[in-house]
Amino acid sequence: MFDSDALNEVEVGIAIWDAVDKLSWANTAYRDFYGLPEHLMEEGAPILEHLRHFASIGLYGDRSPEEQVKLEHARFLNRADKMLLDYRLPDGRVMEMRHAPLAKGGKVILHTDVSGFRAYERTLAENDPITGLPSAEAGERMAQSLIDGSEGRGSEGLGLRLRILRLGQYESAFGIGFTNRLIKRFVKKIEALLDKDAVFFRAGGSEFGIFSLTRDAHNLGVSLSKAILEALKLPIILKQGGSPHSITLSVSLGMSRYPKDGTTLGDLWRKNRQIMLEAISEGENQARFYTGKLDAKFARRAKENLQLAEDMRRALRQGEFFLKYQPQVQASNHRLLGCEALMRWEHPDLGDVSPDRFIPIAEEVGLIGELGKKALVDACTQAMAWRDSGLPNMVLCVNVSRLQAQDPAFSKTVEDALQISGLPAANLELELTESVLAENLITVSKNLEQIRALGIRLAIDDFGTGYSSLAQLADLPFDRLKIDKRFVEQIGSGQDALVRAVILIAQSLDMEVVAEGVETEADVSALVAMGCDQMQGYYFSKPLPADQFLNFCQERF
Repeated sequence: MFDSDALNEVEVGIAIWDAVDKLSWANTAYRDFYGLPEHLMEEGAPILEHLRHFASIGLYGDRSPEEQVKLEHARFLNRADKMLLDYRLPDGRVMEMRHAPLAKGGKVILHTDVSGFRAYERTLAENDPITGLPSAEAGERMAQSLIDGSEGRGSEGLGLRLRILRLGQYESAFGIGFTNRLIKRFVKKIEALLDKDAVFFRAGGSEFGIFSLTRDAHNLGVSLSKAILEALKLPIILKQGGSPHSITLSVSLGMSRYPKDGTTLGDLWRKNRQIMLEAISEGENQARFYTGKLDAKFARRAKENLQLAEDMRRALRQGEFFLKYQPQVQASNHRLLGCEALMRWEHPDLGDVSPDRFIPIAEEVGLIGELGKKALVDACTQAMAWRDSGLPNMVLCVNVSRLQAQDPAFSKTVEDALQISGLPAANLELELTESVLAENLITVSKNLEQIRALGIRLAIDDFGTGYSSLAQLADLPFDRLKIDKRFVEQIGSGQDALVRAVILIAQSLDMEVVAEGVETEADVSALVAMGCDQMQGYYFSKPLPADQFLNFCQERF
C-alpha cells in the first residue's frame, strides 16, 4: 500500500481510478490544482463529474462543455497505453496530464503544473540565451512580417548578414565564458547603430542578421556597413583572471536589397550568405552587396566541396581521421566518470579541418555512415584498451549525427562496434543533439529503443537549442541530459534560472545531468549547489589524444 500522507506532500496531482472509472484515491495537490469540491474527492466519485468540473473552469477552452466532456471521457476510457496531454487554463497555467493504465484494471493520472517549463521552452525557441536577441527562427519570421506588410507601398529593404571572424580562436584562448561576454559587448555596439524598427537577430554561432525597411536600400547598406566597421575599430576591453584584454573584432558583411535581389526573406538570406562568404575570402572587415555574378563563383565553390569530399574518402583510407577524448568527472571529488570522443581531421595540405566543415559534407555525400562507424569502432576499441590497462571503469560517450540516427540499420552498426571491440554495452553512451529530434522521429525513436535494449546508455547533447519538447524527452529513452555550454556561461550573471530550469527538467524525468563548458571553480560550486555534479570542460581538461588522456587519467585518478 502507498503512504497517503507522503503523497499528499508532493507537488504533483495524483488521481487513481478503478476499472469502472470511479475515484479510488486522490491527493490534495490534485484537488488544489483545479479547486475540486470535497464531494468529488470522495471515493467512488465518477470520472465524468470530474471532467464536467474541468469543463466548468475552462480547461477545455470555449467548446461546448458537454460535447468536450464526452470527447475527453472517450479519450481516457479503457486505454491500455500511456498518454501525455497538455491543457491550458484560462489563468495561463499549463497542466500536463500523464495517463498510465494499472495492471489490475483502472488507471492513474498524474497532473503537473508545467507552466514554467513551457515558458522556458518558448524562451529557448524565441530568444538567444546569451545575447537576448531573437533566435534565427524568430528573427526571420519578424523580418518576413516586415516584408509582407510593406507590399504595395514602394518600400525597399536591406538584408544584412554579419559574421564575427576567428571567434573560435578567442574561445580556444580564453574560454567560452570570455567569448560570450565578448559577443554581448559586440551586440551592444551594433544595437546602438540600428533604427528602432530594424530586426536584429542571432543567426547562430558567430553569425547575426539584420533587416530594415527603408526608402533606399543601397544607401542604407553603404552607411550602415561603414558605421559598423568604424564602431568595431574601437577595441573591447574585457578582464580575464584579473588582467584586462583589448580585443579588436573583425567581421565580414554580406548585403542584399528587397525587392531588387529577392522578394522573400529566404531569397535575401541565401544571397546574404553567399556574398558574406565572398567578403570573407577577400579579407577582414569587408562589406559587399550581392550581385548576380556570384552564382558562377559559388558553382566553383561547390566544386571545392566536391574535392574536399574526395579528400575525405582518401583520408578514411589513409587514417587521417583520429579521436580526441575529453574527461567527464564527478565534481565533488573529481572522480573520473567517463569521456567524450571527438572526431578530428588532420589534412596533409589544409591542416586541421573543423568538424563544422567536414561533417556536413560527409552527410551530403553519404560518407557519414562510414565516418561514424569508424568513430564508434575506434572509440570502443580504445576504451577497451584503457580498461585492460587498469583505468577505472568508465562510460565512453560517442556523438551520433542526424543521418546516423535516422538510418534503420544504425542499431546493427552499434552492436557490431561492441562485438569488434569487446567493450561491454553498459560502458557505451551515444549522444544525440536536439536537432536529431526535429525530423523523422518515428525512425529515430525505433533506433533508440533498439539501442537501449542492448544496454547502451543514451544522452541528449547541447540541450537548450529549442528543437525538443519536454513531451519528447519524456517519451524517449534518454539516460542523461547535457546542459549546453552557453547556459553554463550564464552562471553568476543573473541568469542562473536557465541552468536551474534545465536541471529541474532532467530531474523530473529521472535523468542524470552533465554540464558542458565548465571553466572555473565558481562554475563548479554553483552547479553543485543547483544539483548538477557531473561536469566536463577546460576546468578539468581540454580534449586530449588517446595517449595523453591515458597519462592524464593515471596522474589524476
